[in-house]
Amino acid sequence: MTKHPHHHHRHRTSFWQEFRFEITVTLLLITGVALLVEQFEIRRTVWHWIQTGIKTTHHFFSNFLQNFFDFILSLKLSNTIGMLLILTAFFMIFNRFRRKMIVRYSTLYSCPQCGADLNRIHRTPYQKFLGIVFWTSIKHYKCKKCDYTGMKMDWKSS
Repeated sequence: MTKHPHHHHRHRTSFWQEFRFEITVTLLLITGVALLVEQFEIRRTVWHWIQTGIKTTHHFFSNFLQNFFDFILSLKLSNTIGMLLILTAFFMIFNRFRRKMIVRYSTLYSCPQCGADLNRIHRTPYQKFLGIVFWTSIKHYKCKKCDYTGMKMDWKSS
């Protein structure tokens, strides 16, 4: 039985990793003491923030909806129908492209270059973006023997 030489590297931990417990406890103690000593109006302040947030959100959406409906009502019927037909066509094109992409990348069981097994690896930001845009599940693979990397797409289960 041959032993593999292992290189023992001391894993350096960051300051935060090493002292996060102590830092967290210290911050909790300081905050607790400050709340006991000072007379903060936390309840009133938080309630004010909630009310302001609700009013701002309501104002934004009511203005948005009013402007949207004013715009829709200002359009001629033929323009409205034309826009709906164009949007329908774009949706149909996108859906067809999505289906073709999923079918194209739906099978990946072994390396297409050398036939070896594949290991799953982390997805790239681009692959994560594709998964969101195409509403699909994407898995990223790397060959165990050669340098091949590929992805597999599957229908997103809702």
